[in-house]
Amino acid sequence: MTLQPFVPHNPLSISPSHSISSITPKTRFGDGQIKTIAKGNINIKNDIIEINAGKAFLNQQGDIVTSSGRIYGRHPDRDTIFLRSRSLGSVDLTKAEFNILREMIKNGGLKGSALRAFEGMRKARNKGLSGDSQQKLIDLFNSK
Repeated sequence: MTLQPFVPHNPLSISPSHSISSITPKTRFGDGQIKTIAKGNINIKNDIIEINAGKAFLNQQGDIVTSSGRIYGRHPDRDTIFLRSRSLGSVDLTKAEFNILREMIKNGGLKGSALRAFEGMRKARNKGLSGDSQQKLIDLFNSK
């Protein structure tokens, strides 16, 4: 894989919707089919500092590669980036899972309205939930 040095024209930032440490009950899912979220032990700020200092690289797909091994995509016409799927220390969530996560943050875990929403979606066979959704959400929430 050939990597090219990357120096942003303007400082880049990342949406708070890409880290379990900054997601709130009001955080929006945004566009797309999945949302890649950094676990709580991942320091995205260090990656952003590295990228803005011109110490990161571009891969052949045009994504930004950091020394941490995490890979970031860029939003067109904006100075924001997002964590790519399957990056080191990340979890991919569907919109349904993300909505449950926001309820978990509001309720302090998979209880109350979060549990009711999860069970309701599961009973309705929501395609955004899989067999491992519950444990994935609990593990991500507990990584805060």
